Amino acid sequence: MDRYLPELQTSQSQIETGEWLRLWSLDPNITFLNHGSFGACPIAVLKHQQSLQAQMEAAPVRFFAMELEALLDEARQALAHFVGALPARHDGSNGSAAFAQRLRRNSQR
Repeated sequence: MDRYLPELQTSQSQIETGEWLRLWSLDPNITFLNHGSFGACPIAVLKHQQSLQAQMEAAPVRFFAMELEALLDEARQALAHFVGALPARHDGSNGSAAFAQRLRRNSQR
């Protein structure tokens, strides 16, 4: 995630002083106790989302046919790194292969 949205990196002092609140566009006069309920995203995330949307709108066919998979692979890599896992790509062929393998094993019993 560091590579994609470096502005989201916060230090302990920023957390302790409340300076990290500037990363959101939330009303500073309201104390939000649960940021996950209604999709309050950091400003950097919203800007990145808008950038991707503009890229898609500029050339939808190119975006979906040629660019989307690479972007999804990057997102998988970043998420896997963030949670300390290996990136995985699960699609219909993976599921079909796993099902076929299970059928073979069951028929050999």
